[in-house]
Amino acid sequence: MATEAAKTLLKSAAPGQFDLVAENIHKLAHPEGTWLEEATADQNLLRCIDMADDSTHPLATSLKAKLKEYQEKTFAAKGVAARVVLQSNDDGCLQIHTYAEKLDSANQYTGFWKATWSFNNDSLSGDAHIRTCSYEDGNNQLTFEKSFESTSVEPTSPKDAPDEAPTIEQGIVDQILVWEHDVLDILASMHETSTSQLKRIRRVLPITKTKMKWDVVAHRSVKTLRENTAN
Repeated sequence: MATEAAKTLLKSAAPGQFDLVAENIHKLAHPEGTWLEEATADQNLLRCIDMADDSTHPLATSLKAKLKEYQEKTFAAKGVAARVVLQSNDDGCLQIHTYAEKLDSANQYTGFWKATWSFNNDSLSGDAHIRTCSYEDGNNQLTFEKSFESTSVEPTSPKDAPDEAPTIEQGIVDQILVWEHDVLDILASMHETSTSQLKRIRRVLPITKTKMKWDVVAHRSVKTLRENTAN
């Protein structure tokens, strides 16, 4: 197996299955080269592992504190890991990397939510990348990506402390929240549509002679993302 093919296959592994897929590729195909090291480096970037924080940007320290506080409140469920890394470049653009994952092998579903936001000249833009996998009685994966165009950000006060002075850091967090809820609304709509369509074509299982419960499988993909996101 060629190096690029091995890397592509490994990068397509479901959340939480990276090491297992790498082991199987090595056993079955014996690819040569640095495919594993390169794929591991890409995986670490995706998961915000071994990424250096840049505290030189004037907003970096206070913004990271607010984002960490938000993550601790939002992703407080057992088994959820969340990370945030801030980096800046020479033109003053602040890159905000946020990541959250839940690897629930006991209940046979996993998922991650990765977003990269760019703040420059009082404007914010970014991309969200989501993957989930439910592998009970099958293998159902969902991949979703969405880009958000640059929008102006104004200083705001925390909703739970309206008397505090408005800050641009809070304004950034509030805009990220708006976009995250937009993504959740899209996923919920997709779930409702797919459930309706799949019910029409569900097949009869050969042993039990009952129709496949498509709605249960689809629901678990969205459940990973919606859990504990409501404020």
